[in-house]
Amino acid sequence: PASPIASPPASPISTPPASPVFTEGNNIDVTDENRFSCSESDDDSIEATLNDIIVLDTPENCIPERSCTNKSMNSEVQETSIVAETSSISLGESSPDKSHTNDLQKLNKLNQNLVSLLECPVCFDTMLPPIFQCIKGHLVCNSCRPKINMCPTCRSRFADRNLAMEKVAEKLMYPCKNSFHGCNEIFKLNDKLQHEEDCGFRLFQCVLENCTWKGYKPELVVHMNALHEDDFYSTGEKLITFSRDMKQRSWVFYFLEEVFVLSISLNHQIRTFFGWMQLVGTSKDAEQFKYSLKFSRSSPFKTAEFSHIVQNSSCSPNMLNSQIPGISYYIDELCQFATSGSYKMNVKIEKFHGT
Repeated sequence: PASPIASPPASPISTPPASPVFTEGNNIDVTDENRFSCSESDDDSIEATLNDIIVLDTPENCIPERSCTNKSMNSEVQETSIVAETSSISLGESSPDKSHTNDLQKLNKLNQNLVSLLECPVCFDTMLPPIFQCIKGHLVCNSCRPKINMCPTCRSRFADRNLAMEKVAEKLMYPCKNSFHGCNEIFKLNDKLQHEEDCGFRLFQCVLENCTWKGYKPELVVHMNALHEDDFYSTGEKLITFSRDMKQRSWVFYFLEEVFVLSISLNHQIRTFFGWMQLVGTSKDAEQFKYSLKFSRSSPFKTAEFSHIVQNSSCSPNMLNSQIPGISYYIDELCQFATSGSYKMNVKIEKFHGT
């Protein structure tokens, strides 16, 4: 261990002209940024011990030998500190956050490689349980197995199911089948099948009657604007007019970058009006919106307004009206808002606050 450094004996010290010396108890008068004067000074020479003075600028020849050693040691310590700091920066990739990210990337890569092994050699879709194999171990999916009599890879006969691969398939994460059309979600097997029934990027049929067009969500707005301009509105609020004798009709709204389909039906047999709105997307997205339908007349003034949460597009317009969550109103009551054989209905779409 380093031995304590003894203080040298006190000796008279003359303050160099270029190096002002301040003693405790002196009043410092600052007259300029670079000029200082001491108000109390008895002699040109001040005698003091090392513990009583503060030297601002010490000549090199006054530095004790051991101080040089300490300076060298301090320099080495400072250099070591800089090297350690540099090493810490260069090893930044090993920080917990980046290390966790790297581990996730490796797991995702491993998962993708395993999923690729489950590609059916016939239809090229991902094989889901039950998975069948030939006597040499080549796999084929459940959909293609009844259509072929021999292994498409080696022409051998088929054996039983591959239970081990079925267990592996249940543990993996799968991309949505609509990933090529914009869906970036991945799921375990059971969740994947449920999601795809509700996926906002799945294939949609045109919501308007007598139109056979089918396409994906990004294409639906283009299709509606090009071929059904009279039934397409790029707004969240619109006054719509429809006939009293109409049976069913739909309109499309493009609002807040979402596609909404409003459908109404007049069931004259049971004398009931039905109205419902769907979002072309997932149930989670649909739950963020509500819509209102408002009927009114001016003389005498009277209004009837109804509101409901938007449903997702898994509810088909071809479903029975009573099966679709929405708004219902007796036609006999609705008739009081009819003008010249038609109804005027104000449609408004709103997003819930905080969503």
